[in-house]
Amino acid sequence: MYTTFIVISFLTFLFIYFFVLTTEKETFTNNELKSSVKPKKPRCVCVYDVDGTLTNLSNGNSKEVAIDARASVESCINAGCAIGLVTTDKFCTDQDTEKCKVSEYSFGFNVLNPDQVKNASDKLKKPIITGKDWVVSNVHKGDAMKTFSKKICNPKCGLLIDDNILQGCGHCNTFDKNSYCPAPWGSENDKPNLCKVKKSYKCKFNSAHAMDNGDDYTWVPAREIDVKKKIVKGKISQMGGTGFMWNDGSQTLYSDGIIQDHWNSAMKTAAVNNMNTRCKINLKPVINPILKSELQKQKKCEYSSNPPKCTTYVDCENYMKTNCENKIITDYKYSCLENKKKPGTRICKIEERRN
Repeated sequence: MYTTFIVISFLTFLFIYFFVLTTEKETFTNNELKSSVKPKKPRCVCVYDVDGTLTNLSNGNSKEVAIDARASVESCINAGCAIGLVTTDKFCTDQDTEKCKVSEYSFGFNVLNPDQVKNASDKLKKPIITGKDWVVSNVHKGDAMKTFSKKICNPKCGLLIDDNILQGCGHCNTFDKNSYCPAPWGSENDKPNLCKVKKSYKCKFNSAHAMDNGDDYTWVPAREIDVKKKIVKGKISQMGGTGFMWNDGSQTLYSDGIIQDHWNSAMKTAAVNNMNTRCKINLKPVINPILKSELQKQKKCEYSSNPPKCTTYVDCENYMKTNCENKIITDYKYSCLENKKKPGTRICKIEERRN
């Protein structure tokens, strides 16, 4: 009986020993597999141009030129989209001496600062996918969007936010005078089809020009869009008033950027609704952004009822830039006239251009 007990004890020991070894090996193998699994791709990506989209195209440091884009970025984050930047200059690259501060002022967090990204994520209670890997330098936006398409689950779930209406779809070379680079509704040499003036478009990666629509990505112009704007020869009136010149894609030194009103109105359009359905996301308007903005709130624009003092008409232009939100300054003409109510002082006369 004693011998039987010893045999049973020995067999039990062997069983337990091999069971523990097998379990530890299996556990290690599972952990190893987990660590080798690639992070899940996001469903979508919102890609921001910088000049004229996150800035007003004027000269100055990041805080002086940045616009408030919090409504759009919070909408994208809430929808589960990654946040990308497409640059054509030094912004947010290794050559950026301000280290992408423009994104901090526009979004409420710096896309290249992990601590700020985490803090913003905590406040929004949503994960934020962004960083250096989500910054692409490419003058051709269609090519850039194709690069971003490889980073998301569905390659057709990219959304470009860009003020340049001649290059928003595809990669038309606006710097080549021999290229035909029309707006989505035609060029100054065509009979424009104003039915094609929209607040969002579907585009191809390899479109020859903006009239060549597709379904590779969605584009939201970062500009005021109003089909009722008077057509001015040589100028694209329907988007941004006279703020965009036809000449080789060059722009005047002012742009709305993707401010809250422009973003929220674009969220109600067919192209964005189609993207929501196809990508199973919910991009929508944001009325009260949660993230804090460090941009100075602009004063109420009261140039008619309370005209500002001036020495020259330049003071009047500067008043409009500083205090009148995102009005297109070239849509107005400026005079510095004697104040009849207070002789010896001068005040601005700001009038909307009629031609």
